[in-house]
Amino acid sequence: IEYKIDSFNYLKFSPNISVTNTNGENYSDFLFNQLNGDKINEGNINSFSDSKSPSFNGSLLFNHRFKKKGRTLSINLTANSGYTESTNDYGNYTTNYIPAFSQDTLLQYISQDNDNRSVSLRGSYIEPLSKTKSLEFNYSYSRQVTGNDRESYEIDPVTGDKTYVESRSNIFDNIYITNRIGANFRNNQKKFNYSLGFAVQPASIQSNSITGKYSYKQDIFNYYPVFRYQYNFSKSRSFSVNYSGSTRQPSYSQLQPVYDSSNLQYITIGNPDLKPEF
Repeated sequence: IEYKIDSFNYLKFSPNISVTNTNGENYSDFLFNQLNGDKINEGNINSFSDSKSPSFNGSLLFNHRFKKKGRTLSINLTANSGYTESTNDYGNYTTNYIPAFSQDTLLQYISQDNDNRSVSLRGSYIEPLSKTKSLEFNYSYSRQVTGNDRESYEIDPVTGDKTYVESRSNIFDNIYITNRIGANFRNNQKKFNYSLGFAVQPASIQSNSITGKYSYKQDIFNYYPVFRYQYNFSKSRSFSVNYSGSTRQPSYSQLQPVYDSSNLQYITIGNPDLKPEF
């Protein structure tokens, strides 16, 4: 939805709705040997998954053009809300040879509800210095909240009864906040244009676990130069080089110190000290 308020102000709203349904089956075999070739164990893993993920998001853009030519203000607000409901059935069938012969069967049922909400705001102000040169000042803020409810059950292979396993379950919420402040110098010529700038981005991650009864927080500070150069050979041919930086937080499963034993041959645990990707 676009609305031109007057010759100096412009408004645009872009909504989006999506729904994703996924189901899958996976079968795998494994075999572990000693260096001399003797078998340690072997077996197979079966998994069945089903998930549903509706998502709602929208973007609101406002542009203001001042009376002075080249002086502009742009504000962009985006918000997103979505959740995922999933169920997984795991079957792990193992035959052990060392240290003694035995056969193990582990059946697991895992239900997981994941709730994601985020909001971000970005503002940009451009001040012209001449017909070809200008300064840009920008700021952006984002807040992402993730809530997760993972409940793990063991299934009796004879009776089919489910038993809740608290040590493999995890109920928590995670908050990731970033602030980015930057400034750029722009030079637009007929054959080429370039932009030089600098940006700083402090961020924080805070997580609270209900099942694990713990909480932690870490603060991070990143900074980086911003560079862009473009040369126009003709109206349809150009060459450009860009350099910038961005961050992305680790996933909840990478952060939470809870064992994931859905695959007994590849048990994983999250690390709350992980820093965001940069």
